[in-house]
Amino acid sequence: MVQALAADTAEKKRRLMEAAMAVLDGCPARSMNITNLNKALFYLDLFELRDAGKTATEATYIALAQGPVVAKYDKRLVKPLVDAGLVVQDQRGDAKPLVAKAELDRFEFLDERVRKLAANIGRAVASRTAAFISERSHENPGWKVAFADGVPRPIDLHLALQEMVDVDPWLEEDDDDTAAAFARADRADDEGLRW
Repeated sequence: MVQALAADTAEKKRRLMEAAMAVLDGCPARSMNITNLNKALFYLDLFELRDAGKTATEATYIALAQGPVVAKYDKRLVKPLVDAGLVVQDQRGDAKPLVAKAELDRFEFLDERVRKLAANIGRAVASRTAAFISERSHENPGWKVAFADGVPRPIDLHLALQEMVDVDPWLEEDDDDTAAAFARADRADDEGLRW
C-alpha cells in the first residue's frame, strides 16, 4: 500500500513537471510568471479533461483570490522543478517568473499532442499579464463555486470544464458548410485558448 502510494505520488510529480516544462517550451525565452503558469496548467488540464476524459497532470487545483492554482504549488510545482535544475525562480518586482534553464530528459506521460497543446497554451498565456489571466480565470464556474465565500477550496474540474463547453466552436456554428466548420474547429483546437 505504501509503495503504491509512493509510486502514485512520484507519477503525479513527474506529470506536473512534464506539463510545466511543455508549457514553458511555448513561451518566449522559456519564462513565465508563476501566476500565469498555474493558469496555463489549469487550462491544459481542462482541455485534456474535455478531449481525453482525464487531466494531463492529475493535479488538484485550489481556488485562491488570484484564481486557480495547483494545490501547494510551491512544494509540488516550483520546488521539484528547481531541485531538478530545470528552472530558476526569478524575482522581478512582485512577479516570480520561472525561467527554464535545462531541457527535460524525456517525457514519460505527456505525448506529442499534449505537449503541443501545452506549448500553444503557454504561448497564449505568456502574451497576457498576470492580472488579465487572473481576472479571466474568475469567469470559470468551478473557481466561482469553490471561492464563493472567499475561502480557498479545491476546484471541481468537471464543473470548471463547463467553461470549455461554453466556447465550443460547434455550438457557435450557424454555417451550413460542413468542411468550413471542420476547418474552424480544427484551428480552434490547435490554437488552444482563444483570448
